[in-house]
Amino acid sequence: MHSRSAQLLLLSTVIFLFACDKAALPVDPDAPVAVEEIVVTSQTGLSTMTAGESLQLTANILPANASNKTVKWSISDPTTALISNAGKVTGVIAGIVTAKATANDGSGVSGSLTLTINAEPNGDPLALYKKIYGATSIYQDGNYVIIKSEDLPDHKTPYYLGTQWESELYEDYNGNNNQFQLNPNRIKKQNMTFKIPLNPAPSANPQATPLGSIGISLNGVPFYNQYAGPNQPLTFEVNSFDQAYGHPQMSGQYHYHWEPLYLTANFGEDALLGFLLDGYPVYGPMENGQVVTNGQLDAYHGHAHATLEFPQETYHYHITDQDPYINGSGFYGVPGTVTN
Repeated sequence: MHSRSAQLLLLSTVIFLFACDKAALPVDPDAPVAVEEIVVTSQTGLSTMTAGESLQLTANILPANASNKTVKWSISDPTTALISNAGKVTGVIAGIVTAKATANDGSGVSGSLTLTINAEPNGDPLALYKKIYGATSIYQDGNYVIIKSEDLPDHKTPYYLGTQWESELYEDYNGNNNQFQLNPNRIKKQNMTFKIPLNPAPSANPQATPLGSIGISLNGVPFYNQYAGPNQPLTFEVNSFDQAYGHPQMSGQYHYHWEPLYLTANFGEDALLGFLLDGYPVYGPMENGQVVTNGQLDAYHGHAHATLEFPQETYHYHITDQDPYINGSGFYGVPGTVTN
């Protein structure tokens, strides 16, 4: 019994000493504390701003004694807005973006704030038109925006054969039309001037679209309507469309009657692709993850609701894979002009 009591006493003493020793360990105030939450707020308390201005965002890291006091900023669409390492957002083009702050401790903890960037009233009224990266100049003239283009597609095509751009931009046809035939025309530099209403409005007497240019795409190439000639469908002319679905006419003016595949491949099938002469925007063949059908559009091949670039709603055209492709019974709005 004496030996058993001695063992228990020794064990109790060891446990007591260990407990006392553990309790006596000092708390390290500099010990790392994991980030649990990041709350993103704006300096003004608002989640709206005007394109061309800036908005300061703050990332509040919780808990307050978290070891990592820095974050990495990102934004959902760099073509719509820019954000600095200090959380300063600069609106470039109207739309809706999400600014995100992620902890630099590798935890993956982040916080975000959705911002609405408006082009008006104090922003650049030409901001959206400046998405036309193929333009040689864009400026305002009264109630119109003037867009100049040389109509030189920035993608490869067999229609650069025999031109000064052949070495850089010629590519033999590699599309999926086994009836493709190269037409005899070749791309030539143009001097096109589009005069488009800055504030488009519905027309009381809608006009039919003419043969030739009816609008301009992002890379400066004009849109044409659904006809090869007066009331002549594209039945046979489609066989001369290159792999980007474009081709030049007799004076060398390259153009799209259908979906510009190079642009939708690079910007998305739901993207803004350009503007028609009446000032209303043209979007691709997808919307909200679904293919747009002719049955969803009106007689002019468009409809009205909010878009990324127009959060307040606007009428807009859609490109579809069936006739009339880009535009239907004419311009929805009052058209401007195009000269060459």
